[in-house]
Amino acid sequence: VLLDSKQQGRERLARVQSLGASTREHTSTVGCELLEREEAGLLSAWEQWERGAKHVYSSLEGVLTQMASSEQEFSSLVGQLEQDLQEFSKKLQQWNSRLQPLEQMTAGDEPLQAWQIAKDTLEALQNAEPVSDNLKCQLNDLCRFSRDLGTQSERLSVLIKEYNSLSLQASRECQGKEKLLEHRFRAAYRDFQQWLVNAKINTAKCFDVPQNLAEASASLQKIQEFLNDREQGHGKLNSVAGSGELLMRIIAKDRVESVRTKIHTTREDWKTLMANLHQRESALQSLQAQMRDFETSVEPLQQWLNETEEAVQESSSRLHDLTAKKQELQRLQSLLEELGCQEPVLLRLREKAQQLWDGHTAGKGFVHRVSQLSS
Repeated sequence: VLLDSKQQGRERLARVQSLGASTREHTSTVGCELLEREEAGLLSAWEQWERGAKHVYSSLEGVLTQMASSEQEFSSLVGQLEQDLQEFSKKLQQWNSRLQPLEQMTAGDEPLQAWQIAKDTLEALQNAEPVSDNLKCQLNDLCRFSRDLGTQSERLSVLIKEYNSLSLQASRECQGKEKLLEHRFRAAYRDFQQWLVNAKINTAKCFDVPQNLAEASASLQKIQEFLNDREQGHGKLNSVAGSGELLMRIIAKDRVESVRTKIHTTREDWKTLMANLHQRESALQSLQAQMRDFETSVEPLQQWLNETEEAVQESSSRLHDLTAKKQELQRLQSLLEELGCQEPVLLRLREKAQQLWDGHTAGKGFVHRVSQLSS
C-alpha cells in the first residue's frame, strides 16, 4: 500500500518544487533561501522515506519468500514421510501375512519350511531396521517447523510397535520350530532305542542252547516271526534318520555332528541286530536239520531195540522142552548177530550226538540218549 502511494507523494513533491520555483521569482533573496531550505528538507525526508519503504518492502518480500520456501519444504517432507510410512506399512502387512500360517505348520517337513520362512522374514525385518530409524529421523526433522505432527507421530508409533512385534514373532517361530524338530528327533531316537531293548529281550531266549528239537524249532520260529515283522522297527529307524536330517538343516554347525552320530549309531544298532538274528536263524536251521537227521536215524534203532527186548522177555515163556530150548537158543543167537550189525548204526549216532555237543549248539541230551541206546 505504501509503495502504491509513492507516486502520489512524488507528484505532491513535484508540485511543491514547482510552486517554490514560481514563488522564488517574486521573493527576496532571504525568502528564497528559506524556501530552498524547506524544499531541501522535504526532498531529504522524501528520499529517506522512499529508502525506508524500499527496505521494508525488500525485507517483507524476503520473509514471504522464506515462508513460502519453508511451506514448500514442509509439504515436501511431509509428503515424503507419508509415502515412506505407507510403504513401510505395506511391507509390515506382507511380513505379517507370511508369519500367520506358521504356527499351524507342524506335520512332516512343514516345521522346516516354517522355520525357513520365519528365518527369511526375520532377516528382512532386521534389514529394514534402518528404514525404521530413517522414519524417526524424518519425523524429528519436521519438528523444526513447529507444526502439528500428531497424526504422523501416532502412525509411526503404531508401525514401530508392529515392527517390533513381528520381529519378536519371527524370532519365536524360528526357536519354536527348532525345538519342535529337536523334540521330534529325540522322541524318535528314544522310541527306537526302546524298541531295540524290547527286541533283544524278546529274542534273548532264542540264543540259548536248545536241548532238543522242539526247543530249536520254537527258537527258530520266534526269530523268523520277528524278522517277518521287522517293518515296525525299520519304520522307527527311518523316523530317526528323517527327523535327524530335518534337524541338521537348521541347528548350529557345532551341534550337527552329535545328531549325525546318533543317526549313525542307530543304523549300526539295526544292522548289528539284523545280522545277529540272521546268523542265529541260519545256525538254528542247520541245528534243526542235524537234530531231525539224528531223530530220523535213532527211530529205526529204537524200534529194533524195543522189538528185540520184547522178544527176549518172551523167550523165557517158551522153554517147555529141549526142542523149544534149542529153537529159542537159535533165535537168541540170531538176535545177537543182528545186534552186532547195529553197532555201526550206534557208532554213527554217537558221532552225530558228539558233533551236536562239540558245536555248543545243543545240549548233552543227545549224547545221553545214545548212551541209553548203547546200554
